[in-house]
Amino acid sequence: MEAVAAAASIVGVLEISLKVLSLTVEYSTQVKSAKEDISRFRLELEAFIQVVRSLHELSQNPEASKLVTFNSIARSGSIQQCELDLKNLQTKLKPSKGERAMSRYGVRALKWPFESKELHNLLVALERYKSTFSTALNADQSYLILESGVKLDLAEQDRCLSKLSYAVGSNFDSNERENEPYCLPDTRVEILSQILEWSADPGHKSIFWLNGMAGTGKSTIARTIARTLTEQKRLAANFFFSRGRGDLSHAGKLLSTIAVQLAATSPTLKRYICEAISENSDVIRQSMRDQWTQLIYKPLSRLEGGSQSPLIIVFVFDALDECGPQDDVRKLIQLLAETKHLVAVQFRALVTSRPEIPIQLGFRAISGKLHEDFVLHNIAPPVVQHDIEIFLRHEINVMRDEHLLPSDWPSKEKFDLLVERCSGLFIYAATAR
Repeated sequence: MEAVAAAASIVGVLEISLKVLSLTVEYSTQVKSAKEDISRFRLELEAFIQVVRSLHELSQNPEASKLVTFNSIARSGSIQQCELDLKNLQTKLKPSKGERAMSRYGVRALKWPFESKELHNLLVALERYKSTFSTALNADQSYLILESGVKLDLAEQDRCLSKLSYAVGSNFDSNERENEPYCLPDTRVEILSQILEWSADPGHKSIFWLNGMAGTGKSTIARTIARTLTEQKRLAANFFFSRGRGDLSHAGKLLSTIAVQLAATSPTLKRYICEAISENSDVIRQSMRDQWTQLIYKPLSRLEGGSQSPLIIVFVFDALDECGPQDDVRKLIQLLAETKHLVAVQFRALVTSRPEIPIQLGFRAISGKLHEDFVLHNIAPPVVQHDIEIFLRHEINVMRDEHLLPSDWPSKEKFDLLVERCSGLFIYAATAR
C-alpha cells in the first residue's frame, strides 16, 4: 500500500512539472528581457522532469514495495512538498486574463515574474529536489539490478559448487550418523564449557586438540560441540573421519567438502569460493595445499571483520587418527596452523584424536602458541565416574522400558559393579547394553 501511495505522489509531481514547463516555454517565446534567466530555469526544469519521469517508471516496477529509498522519501513528505512548491510556482507563472487577452492581439504582455535573487532560490530548491530524487532513483535501480543479478548468480553458483566432491556422511548431523550419541545433560560439563569458551574468545589459541585413549568419548563430545555451535549459528564446517568407511577414512574429499559447507554459511564466502573454482576448474585435482589455499584460505582472507568484535569461525575435525595416510594428517595440522595469518577473521579448529605419534609430531611441528591441548583420559576419575553413572542410568531406563523390566532392575550392587568395570571408558558403558 505504501508503494502505491508513493507512486501516486510521483505522478502528481510529474504532471505539475510538465504544466510548469509548458508555461516556461510560453514565456521563452514572448519575453525578451529575461531570456537568459528563463533559459536557465527551463533547462533545470527539464532535467528535473527527466529524473521524475524515470522515478515514475521505477515506481511501476512489480518490485516497487522493495524500493527502500524511494519509499523512504515518500514517507518523509519530500514528494508532497515538492508538488506543493510546484503548484505555487505554476500559480505565479500563470498569465492573468488581461495578459492572455493582450497576447491574442499580438501584444507582448507577459512579464517574467522573478527577480534574479528569487530565481536563484528557485533553482536551488529545484536542484535539491532533483538531487534527492536522483539518489532514490540510483539507489533503488542498483538494488533491483543487483537483486535480479543475484537470482541468476545463485543458480550459477550452485552449478559451480556441484563440481566439488563431497564426502557423504562426513558431517555430524548426516543421516548416516543419526543413531550416534550426544552428551547427556549434566555430563562432560566442564570440558564442554571449556571448549565453547575457547571457541568464542578472541584471546584464545587457534586450535584446540582434544586427545584421549580409545573409548574416552571424544567423538560424542565433538558431536555435542558441533550441534551446539550449529544452534548458535557459529559452526563453519565439520568433518568426522571414520576408518574403513570409504571417503571418511582419508583426506581425498576433505577440503572440497569443507569448502561446500563453508559456502553454505555466507553468501559472500559462497561467491568467493565459486570465483576460485571458475578461475581454476582443476583445483579439486590439485594438492591439499592448493585446495586449501584456493577454496578456503583465500576466500576467508577476503572477508571483512566487524568493527566492534572480530569474526570468529569454528571448524570441527573429529577422529583425525582415523584419517590416512599419515602425511596428510600432518599436512592438515600445518595448514590449520597457517590460519594465524588471517587478518579480518579469527580461525578456530577443534581437533579430536587418539594421541598417536604422527599426530603428536604434527602438533610439535607447529608453535605451541597456536594450539591448546586437553588430555581427556587425565580427567579426575570421580568426574568421569559421575558422568558414566548418569549415562548408564539413562541407558538402563531405556532398556527397562523397552523390555518391561521391574523398577528395581538391576540391583544397586550390580549397577555399582557395572560402573566399576567401565574403568572410566565410555565405550565400555555404551557397548555394555
